[in-house]
Amino acid sequence: MTDHERVMGALGQGELPADLAAHAASCTHCQAAVAAYRALAPPSGAPAPPGGRRQSISASLERELAMTAGTPAPSLWRGPVLLGLLQGVAAMVVVVALGRGGLVRNQAAPAALWAVGLALVICALGGTLAAVAPGYRRLRAALFLLAAGTATVLGGAGSGLPGRRAFVMDGAVCMSVEAACAVLPLVAALWIQRRFAFDPMRAALASLAAAATGVFALHLHCPIGTAGHLYTFHVAPWLLLGAVGLWIRSRLQSRSYAP
Repeated sequence: MTDHERVMGALGQGELPADLAAHAASCTHCQAAVAAYRALAPPSGAPAPPGGRRQSISASLERELAMTAGTPAPSLWRGPVLLGLLQGVAAMVVVVALGRGGLVRNQAAPAALWAVGLALVICALGGTLAAVAPGYRRLRAALFLLAAGTATVLGGAGSGLPGRRAFVMDGAVCMSVEAACAVLPLVAALWIQRRFAFDPMRAALASLAAAATGVFALHLHCPIGTAGHLYTFHVAPWLLLGAVGLWIRSRLQSRSYAP
């Protein structure tokens, strides 16, 4: 359980323990959650309001409640499903746009080609869903292990064919394509993550899943199969984009502090 979740669970049970109070003092997300709870919670020992009398609320809050009354909550799965579709469209657009010499230019052995491709699809789509679904902590841990294993074996699963230009020139093209393909899914994943309290594990998985979109497109398109090229310009940018997404999410304000 993260410190954020421990703080949420301790609200309403008296003063925060010293370690959680120290965390809340240094975490902007928890500061906002604690301040909101204290603003809404009744004073300690205060009598309950009479049954026929409601507590006064601000005019702006009353108008907002009136506007949203009766409005059904959006489906929990709508965001991740739309993001999954966006990832698939982005990957296919890149593959088709670059596929002048064929949609699949990777010359690796078919078994390695499709095994790594399937693992990347699971990382991308499964990670997107598990990053926002309630519960599923073990599934998120399993997807992290799958992403780590895929990143480890991806470099060794190439065809071994070298590029036709300088190492950096070939690599810069792949790195640029991977970053460009991941931009929209990563922005969408960060936007969805703002719907609930910041959770480092969820945020990291969502960022890695979004960045896996570009890795999948490159896996099909790139004909260069040396380990140096794959690790430097396919795997390293993937991990870097995941870290950048986690860093950005940690600094974004949440719209809700539900776990």
